[in-house]
Amino acid sequence: MRHHRYLIAALALGAAAFLVVWLLGLASGARSGSRPSPGPVRIATLQIERLPDASSPRIKLRLEVENYDERGHDIQAWWFLARPGVRQVWNLYAFRSSTQAQALAPGEKTTLGWDEEVAAEPGTYELTAWVHTVEGDVTRHSDSKRLGNPTVRIDSGWSRFARRATPLPGLQVSAVDLPPSALDGGLSVPTELPVTIVVANDTPVETVADVRWFLYRLEPRLPWDAKPAYTSIERVHQVFAPNRQSSVRISERISLWPGEYLLRVVVAGSEGEDEAAGDDLFLSDTVRVLENKDEAGIVRLGPASGPVEVTSLVVDSAAFQQGKGSVKVELRNRSNDKQAVRLWWFLSRPGSLEPWVEFDQQSKVFTADIDPQAQTTLDLSDGSSAPPGTYDISVWVHTLDGQGRQSPSDGAWLSRRLEIE
Repeated sequence: MRHHRYLIAALALGAAAFLVVWLLGLASGARSGSRPSPGPVRIATLQIERLPDASSPRIKLRLEVENYDERGHDIQAWWFLARPGVRQVWNLYAFRSSTQAQALAPGEKTTLGWDEEVAAEPGTYELTAWVHTVEGDVTRHSDSKRLGNPTVRIDSGWSRFARRATPLPGLQVSAVDLPPSALDGGLSVPTELPVTIVVANDTPVETVADVRWFLYRLEPRLPWDAKPAYTSIERVHQVFAPNRQSSVRISERISLWPGEYLLRVVVAGSEGEDEAAGDDLFLSDTVRVLENKDEAGIVRLGPASGPVEVTSLVVDSAAFQQGKGSVKVELRNRSNDKQAVRLWWFLSRPGSLEPWVEFDQQSKVFTADIDPQAQTTLDLSDGSSAPPGTYDISVWVHTLDGQGRQSPSDGAWLSRRLEIE
């Protein structure tokens, strides 16, 4: 009986030891950064034949892949440019190439080639190539290869545009024109900013798309996922003739804080239409705002989206020093219907474009009814408990329908910062 107990104990200890060794092996593999074994289609060679330079921003490379499987596979291949050392390049890439598709027979080896313009933001990058197998609507990773040497360098003067990906066949922006004063001398706002966008349709079919532009605050990296400092309210819905270039002009009155801004242009297939391949790019030149002379004291992210707009904003700085939030706003009802509104103001740290998320103080909610085509001034005074510092102050207006549902109508910032001592 004792012998059996010893045997069971020994087996338990052996199983525990095996489990510990297995877990240590998993942890070691995780620490070493090991990746799954390649799939049936593998990359044999990856070679850059031409690097972008001042004479041409084009890159030329060759990718050799081989099907090691006993059955054929449809494949897709592409490559990324990412900062050196980035691991998850599929999330943190600076540029993605076009995708090439091909069918490979069992044991077949083939060479894929790219010769395309790299209009990425300036910097130094590593190139990684990727191959997926395709079965119906499902793609599966098969292999990848990183090419750290040679590195790919992009200079700011090589292209007037910066794209995050090579445009698919369809609509592509070929030129963007701005007034010289916006780029050289700088603007005094409020002022009209006319933007002319030339779009080429490189397909043999008529294509419908929307064109729009945005302004972003200048950052060290291109703000692909940031909130724009201004969004054009006009979205031009246009038919683009086949194999031709067409011009789109969008001019809007802007009132922004002084500083430098990046212009982004987006061409996208319209909702309800056949989805069209479009373009998305930043202009390498920056738009400069020298001063804001808005007599109404307003900075905007875009024109009012609803029927009631803010036309003037007045703040008593001395009252805020004494803990009294003195704010007066002038509203205009542009509609032919009476509008019920709710509105309030925020104190937020300078630069926040979402004060309703990041704020130091929110006022109480004020309500009012505004007659059709009427203009009215409202006193939004409330106590202020904000600590000493520099703040942006903004007012936000929502309209209410017959069922009490509210919709954003307008929002505006004071064009100067508020100092509380």
